[in-house]
Amino acid sequence: MNRRKSIVRIIVVGVLVLLVALAGFLGKYHTRYRLSAEAAARTNPGIGESSKLINKLHFSWGEVELFDSQKGYRSAVIEKRGLFWTNPATFVVPNDNSDTVRTVSLVSYSHVPNIAVTTLVVLTTSKNVAYIEAGPMSDRVKKPIQIGNPTVFSWNQMLNANDLNAIAYSKNGHELYEYGYPKNKSGINLTTDLRWYPVGVTH
Repeated sequence: MNRRKSIVRIIVVGVLVLLVALAGFLGKYHTRYRLSAEAAARTNPGIGESSKLINKLHFSWGEVELFDSQKGYRSAVIEKRGLFWTNPATFVVPNDNSDTVRTVSLVSYSHVPNIAVTTLVVLTTSKNVAYIEAGPMSDRVKKPIQIGNPTVFSWNQMLNANDLNAIAYSKNGHELYEYGYPKNKSGINLTTDLRWYPVGVTH
C-alpha cells in the first residue's frame, strides 16, 4: 500500500512540475506561443479577439487562417512547434470594396528548411465572372467563383504576383480581369496598386 502511495505521489509531483514548467514557458513566450492555431493567430494585434475567422487551410507544418477584421482582412501563417503554435507572419491586403474582383488574401511565405506556401483568396461582385485561373504554368489551377463566396487557391511553393498570372474569365472563356500592376503609370505603389484590372490594363 505504501509503495502504491509513493508511486501516486511521484506521478502527482511530476504532473505539477510539468504544469509549472509549461506555465513558465507560456509566460516567458506569451506573445508568441499558444496551444491552438487560432489562439496563436489572435496574438497578433491586428487580429485580436474581435476578428471573424472565415477560412483556414491545413498543411503538414501548420495552417494559414483568414480573418475579417474591422480594418480589413488579415491572413495569419501559423507554424506548429512541438506542442505549441506560433504566428511568425501576418499578411494584410487593403480593403477596397469598390473593386468588381478583389483579392482579400495574398500570402507568400517561406521558412527554412521545409516551409513554403502561397495562398490567394478572391471575391467578386460580378455575375459575369464565372471562374479564375491562377498559378505558374507548371501548377495552374482553375476554380469557379460565385458572388460573395471566397474562392481559395494554394500552392506548396513561394510565388510572387507575377508568377500567379491570375485571370478571371466569363462562362464563355473570355478574359475579363487580370491580377497585377497597371502599365503606363508612374509611381506605382507596390501594395495598393496590386489589384484586379480589366484585361489589357496590367503589364
